[in-house]
Order: sequence, then C-alpha cells, then structure tokens
Amino acid sequence: MKGPSVSRLVGVRPVLSALAVLALILLVLGLPVNDFFRFLLLTVAVMAVCFGRVRSEQRRWLIALAIAFAVATAHWMLPGPQIEEGHNVYLPVGGSLEVFERELPPGAERLMRSIFEHAYPDSDKASELPDWWQDPRFRSPRFVVARAFAPSADALWRTPKYSRTVDAVAFHSQDE
Repeated sequence: MKGPSVSRLVGVRPVLSALAVLALILLVLGLPVNDFFRFLLLTVAVMAVCFGRVRSEQRRWLIALAIAFAVATAHWMLPGPQIEEGHNVYLPVGGSLEVFERELPPGAERLMRSIFEHAYPDSDKASELPDWWQDPRFRSPRFVVARAFAPSADALWRTPKYSRTVDAVAFHSQDE
C-alpha cells in the first residue's frame, strides 16, 4: 500500500501562496536588500509567512497586488538618489599602477600613493619593515589589477559605473 504523496502532506497550494507573498514583499522592498531596516522587514515577513497561514481570499490578493505594483511603480517613477560607490585595494605594483593612474582622478591617485609610500617605505629606507609588495610574484601579470574598482555583490542586479550604486551614505564619524 502506498503512503500519502508529498503534495498531500505539505500541500502545494499553501507553499505556492507563501512563495507568491514573498515575491510581492521582495517587489515592494526591492533588490538588493542591503540596509538594516529593509532586512528587518524582510525577516519579519518571512517569519510571518513561514509560521502563519496565507489566506486565499481573492479580494485580499487583489489589494496586495495593487499595493505591491503601486509601490514598485512609485520606485520606478520617482527614483531616489543613485550614489556611485567604488572600492578596491590600492596596490600600486607592476601594471596595476597604470590602471589606477588611468581610472582615478589625479589628486586621488597621488594622495593614495603618498599614503601607501608613507605606510610602506622602500626596504632600503627601513629594512625592518616587511616589503611584501616588492616581491617579484606580485609584479607578474596575474596579480595586475584589471580595473580600478572591484565588483560588488550588491551590484548583481545592476550595472554600476564603479563598484556599486547605493541610495544613501550613512556615517557618523571620520573613522566610518
């Protein structure tokens, strides 16, 4: 005798309904979810969907769809600030120096180079400091930086000019 099917035990309809609710929530929050408030909202929503019961009343679904598409349309029609952010490790060796000189503003590249040279002076000037960046292995082509700005996981859904595009910059001190 065969046992009950998995779809009967779990119920395909409730699972699909829960996935649809989560898709609507992601439509409203937008991707990527990379700030604390939206992550908190997503966490609460996932917990509510997982431990609650999704109602299948047609009127509620129509209201939820209308709200989700209204919010998504508002995001599209009234976009927030798009701040281009770039990050990478500044390692001016070999061909990497040419990339930084070409892609960074001259003042920024000079400032980073002076900070780097102050932090890591040549080995003949201070023999007690490590000179790992002067090792011939770092001058080989496979260690050359191809772009001045490294890709970011936040940019998976977008094509930013630098590393990623953010809509806010939050810092409270010079160290941050």
